[in-house]
Parts: sequence; structure tokens; C-alpha cells
Amino acid sequence: MMGRMANVCYFDLPCGELSSWVAGIATSAAFIFTVVRLVIEQGRRKRLEERAAAIEKESQASLVSAWFDHPSNSVVIRNSSSAVIYDVYGVMVPGRQESDGTINRPEYTGLLHVVPPDQTVSVELARGWAGMSFLPSIDVTFRDTRGQTWQRNNFGRLKTLDTDVFTHYQLMQPVSYSTPIYGFGTQRPE
Repeated sequence: MMGRMANVCYFDLPCGELSSWVAGIATSAAFIFTVVRLVIEQGRRKRLEERAAAIEKESQASLVSAWFDHPSNSVVIRNSSSAVIYDVYGVMVPGRQESDGTINRPEYTGLLHVVPPDQTVSVELARGWAGMSFLPSIDVTFRDTRGQTWQRNNFGRLKTLDTDVFTHYQLMQPVSYSTPIYGFGTQRPE
């Protein structure tokens, strides 16, 4: 009787079968854990790659800014990126509220074919905008080296546009580009 009890473990199974069951369950659990970890890791990598792609896509655009310079009555555009920006359109807008990017007053705009890398340029605007409590500000729209059109509004918010600058602002073709003044902010001769 003692010999027979030695061969039976728990659940009325022989010890050899119970250990096979335990090993099988442990192996299955390890497999499931590995698959779950793989799925989680793939999701994490995909999110990181998407984030890196978004940062890369936005990297040039985030280095472009524009503002209004009162003394020279000019729209000033700064391209701090290492690549050219194209079809750059600066529009004077009221600065007291955030622009929605749709204002287009042709007499108070500057259109440049290109702004070279690491350059600041300006375009003199028409006079006559000054009025009671009008605070001028600038929206700038441009195309990056990837062909994406961007707009930075007068509060600095950056967004992509689905159309080019000519379509967005309904500019008549062929366009007449403004003559840029390079080296804005440098000492001017008197």
C-alpha cells in the first residue's frame, strides 16, 4: 500500500502526469506573457516612430517666425532653419485677437519667392494702416522643403494647410513677388 501511495500525487494523478501538466501550464503562461510583451513593445515603438516623424515633419516649420516692425513699417520673416522656405506670404492682421488665418488685405502683404536658410528678411508694407487702437501683427504662410504648406498665426500657433498659399489666399496667377530686404536688424547706414 505504501508503494502505491508514493506514485500518486494530488488530484488522483500520478506524479509524472502532474508535473507534465504544471510544466505545460508554465510554458503556456510564459508564451502568452512573451506575446503580450511583444505587442506592447511594438505599440510603443510605433508611437515613438510616429512622434519622431511628426517632430521631423515640423522641425523646419517650427524655426520660421514673422513679426511687424514699426520703425520700418515692414513684415519681418526669420528662417532659422538650415533649408530654404518657399512662397512666403506675410499678412498684416489685427494683433489684439488671435487670427484665424483667413484675413487677406492685399495692400498689407508681402510675398517672397524664397527665404534662404538662417536669414532674416523684411518687406516694406503700404502705409495708411494706422488707426485708432490698431495694433498690427503678422500671419505668415510658407512651403517647406517637403512641399508642405504651413501657417503661423499672429499668436505663434503653427498649423498645416491642405492647399498652397496661392489657393488659400486666392491670389491671382501669375503673382508678383515682393523685393526682400536682407540683413534686417543689422546696422543701417545713415
